[in-house]
Amino acid sequence: MDYPVIDRGMDRDALDTLGVIDRAEKTLKKTIATDIWNAPPPPPRDYFVPDFGQDEDIRTTLNNGSAAEFSTGYTFVGAKPPPPPPMDYTVPDFGPDRDITDSQFNLAAQEQKMKHKIVLKTREQLKARRDEYPVDYTIPDYGIDQDISTTLSNAKTASDTLGVNWDPMNLIQAQEDLRLH
Repeated sequence: MDYPVIDRGMDRDALDTLGVIDRAEKTLKKTIATDIWNAPPPPPRDYFVPDFGQDEDIRTTLNNGSAAEFSTGYTFVGAKPPPPPPMDYTVPDFGPDRDITDSQFNLAAQEQKMKHKIVLKTREQLKARRDEYPVDYTIPDYGIDQDISTTLSNAKTASDTLGVNWDPMNLIQAQEDLRLH
């Protein structure tokens, strides 16, 4: 069948990955060289294929079929191919899907309530906006967060008080740590 296929462009994740690679290459002033970006070489063509004759399993099956036809007096005939599926038929138009109309109604109601019209950006606009954000900048080190410091202190106090050696990197409680009385 011949039908149109909509080209929606390159996948968003692929575009993002290529953007990251491009920025990394510019930052490092190096080109990432790998064979995965290149198409594989085409398979060999016009090569010699030896003819070993009819396959043994095919020969056995044909002989068994002939013997069965002879013993039953009936000639086997293959099944007729099914008719092709119908084409060029009318598809009824039931109008827009109920979920779509509900979504459009709800969106319009919220836009009116918020007095704000939602305008979706194109891929090009999103890509241009993403490229505006700075990258490769220094993140200041303000030390450990106060909440984390308090939590670690409380965990140490609890371990000391209960006599349990609690290791936050190993959250499986050891059998000797269980105090069952």
